[in-house]
Amino acid sequence: MENVEVKIDAINNDIASFRLDMIDVYDNMEQMNMSMCSRKSPTSQTMPTEVTVKQSSQTQEVEKRLLSAWQREKKYTRNQYQELVNRIEILEKGQKDLETLSSGQSESIENVLGDLKFLKETVVSNTVNRDEFINIKNQTINVQKKITTMADAQQHLVHNVKGFGEKIQQATQDIKNMVEKVNKIDEIEKKVQTIDTVMNKLKLTFIEIDKLSDEVSCLYPWNNYRESCYYFSNLKLSWKNAMTDCQSKGGSLVEYKNKAEVQDIAKMALSISSENVYWVGATDIEKEGNWKWSKSGSTVNFRYWMDGNPDNYYNEDCMTTQVEDKGIWNDAACHSEKKYICQKAKYVSEMKSHA
Repeated sequence: MENVEVKIDAINNDIASFRLDMIDVYDNMEQMNMSMCSRKSPTSQTMPTEVTVKQSSQTQEVEKRLLSAWQREKKYTRNQYQELVNRIEILEKGQKDLETLSSGQSESIENVLGDLKFLKETVVSNTVNRDEFINIKNQTINVQKKITTMADAQQHLVHNVKGFGEKIQQATQDIKNMVEKVNKIDEIEKKVQTIDTVMNKLKLTFIEIDKLSDEVSCLYPWNNYRESCYYFSNLKLSWKNAMTDCQSKGGSLVEYKNKAEVQDIAKMALSISSENVYWVGATDIEKEGNWKWSKSGSTVNFRYWMDGNPDNYYNEDCMTTQVEDKGIWNDAACHSEKKYICQKAKYVSEMKSHA
């Protein structure tokens, strides 16, 4: 504000000085004009005619030059004057604008000075708490770093959330599919429960049937023994044909589980016929010495051979039983013809096995 007032005073001084200079210029011009006029007036002194005419001619020439110079100087002076007048008007307008601006900014400057004073007092009062301020500043820097880290983490989280959104949609679809499967499983469980109920009833029925199974006899010409029926053929056939004929009757060549079963069936055969040798269901035709039951394909897991057998004498690859000697086994040529023992499950046992 003080600088503005100094500039305004300097402008006012310049304007006043300029006006005084202009007054001096006009005074000089006026004196010059009067001097020119006095030179034109006639003198009272009498001179010779020739001298007077010559001097008059020279004087006129000088006066013309002076007049022309004065007129040019006058024109130049007027132009300078007009330019100075214009500059004065601009300066006066600028002065008014400065005065208006200074008057309008006085209050603002005072307010700013008041704020500066308040800030100065605040700074002075806070000087005592400088250490605390530095500590707060450091905490603020740390907080800003954390905010930056959190912003980065947020961006990363947004990216992950976008990926999670896609996974959630897929998971939602999978859940829907799973619900449908669970519903189908519930339906299946209901059906299974129904089946279990039916199976329980069947088990009860089979228990009742088992109680009567011992009383059930195989139909003639089949003979009852435990859970199977046995047929002792009258025809003598090769081992292969015997197997085919037995199958046509719904059975297969007999397979033994143990020695006791061999001996019991041998007794049964002796009670029916006087024949001694019968074909049974074992053979090593696939690999010599590896005896297997023809129906189940399982290996014969116990020995009940006649002494010195099997000896594979003349390619003896099929098993026989000699019922007169407690059913003991022997190997024989498969193309030879003999009677056979055919075995099939009882009807009740078949139902039980299917259950």
